[in-house]
Amino acid sequence: MKVRFRIFQLILVNLFTLSLIAQNNSPENRIIVLGEAKIEVPADQILFTISLQATHPSDVNAVYEQHQAQEKKLVALLKNLKIPDRNIEYSLMSVNKEFDYETKEPSISSSQQITFHIDSIQLYTQVQTRLIKEGFTEIDSDFTSSQIHKVEKDILEQAITNAREKATILANASGRKLHKVVKIADIDENDPAYNYSTAPPKVATLRFAGISTDDSTLLNVVQFIQLATRVKVVFSLK
Repeated sequence: MKVRFRIFQLILVNLFTLSLIAQNNSPENRIIVLGEAKIEVPADQILFTISLQATHPSDVNAVYEQHQAQEKKLVALLKNLKIPDRNIEYSLMSVNKEFDYETKEPSISSSQQITFHIDSIQLYTQVQTRLIKEGFTEIDSDFTSSQIHKVEKDILEQAITNAREKATILANASGRKLHKVVKIADIDENDPAYNYSTAPPKVATLRFAGISTDDSTLLNVVQFIQLATRVKVVFSLK
């Protein structure tokens, strides 16, 4: 009889414990907030994106030969410009069979993208001119910064700090207190709770560098890369 009573006591204790856990994890005992942070870093690099393309009506070997010739020419040019290998990235070449509905003619084409960055903004015009003179006209360029990777941790920590401050205000307003972080997650763009229009994650803003008027060009206007991040933080409440 005592054994049965002991088992019954254990069952009651377990049920009570599970009930407390369920209460602590219930929506009434949690608060979900969005933490945002922005950091500006000076732009000190130029990022180039080169598109290579080759086409032939029917001969895939001819497409490969054309494409490889462009690759070799670009590699030689990058070496001549003294672009380090660590500054170069590329996609694999893709080959597609296409059909032009206007001319009613089929064709085979290749495509590939190569990106590289230079560490001096002042060399932008020189590098772009060389690329065009060598026949590479499919060029995109943009500002970037060598400090982006260095501040990624800082901006994430700031976003979580901002989320805690926001959650503290909301909890105090409702007569509750924050307990601990239950979950931290990146914001899913499909999350209906946080799906709203925002600025792109990187926005370049202008600020004049204070140079003399005689040698002023747009390249002497300081550019800043604005990095923004958002995190969803779930706190439990006391």
